[in-house]
Amino acid sequence: MAGDRGFLYTAGSTGLIYLFGVYSSALKRQFGYSQTELDSISTVMFAAGSVTWSSGMLVDVLGPGRGLRIGGAVMAACFLFQYLLVNRRIGLSDSLVLSVLCASVFVQLLSSSTITAFFSTLKATYRPDEQPGFVVGVGKGWVGLFGAIITQVY
Repeated sequence: MAGDRGFLYTAGSTGLIYLFGVYSSALKRQFGYSQTELDSISTVMFAAGSVTWSSGMLVDVLGPGRGLRIGGAVMAACFLFQYLLVNRRIGLSDSLVLSVLCASVFVQLLSSSTITAFFSTLKATYRPDEQPGFVVGVGKGWVGLFGAIITQVY
């Protein structure tokens, strides 16, 4: 049972990606972006979703444990990089920040799906009597719910 809670919290952390709407107004103020420029960042999130199958392949090839460690490390590095970028601790011209931010969000979404693939693989492997589709659905639902909870707390 304790392992189940660990899976839920790990998968829930990937819901932080969906908080873009919370901090997008700060990006507008900090860099003077228009709504169209901000829309390009959120569009990158949807584009990355079309190649998230590669994260599942990574977990299949490297195993769930390594996939989780790689996904978690990359996701944490992307969050740190974005924080430093937005707070102007990394010396980039304002014209490059949008492109670099888009690339970082793309990589971050792929690492997030690696963590979710870990969750789905382990739950489906260790609970073979349950239907995998149900397990994946619960995991994805939890990710969205966790993101909503963090948004409300923020």
